[in-house]
Amino acid sequence: MVAGDRSFSVILQDILRNFQEMIRAEVKLVKLEFRDEAAKAKHSVQLLGAGAVFALFATLFLLLSSMFALALVIPIWAAALAVGGILAIVATA
Repeated sequence: MVAGDRSFSVILQDILRNFQEMIRAEVKLVKLEFRDEAAKAKHSVQLLGAGAVFALFATLFLLLSSMFALALVIPIWAAALAVGGILAIVATA
């Protein structure tokens, strides 16, 4: 079949079919790229989460050590109350 023998509707159908194939291929490519990026980001998110947990524990241990250091001067219940009060003031500010 010579190109000039094809009707306009056949040419238009071919163009639409090719366009649909291109859109499907692009969507497939975007999905694959997103999956790759998500896999790369997963490791970073895990490291950030672990860092946040360690930072929380470090803060808690620093607060405990400050309470026990203060307990050398005043009773332990008063030291705990003082550290808790300071934290409450800082939290509201």
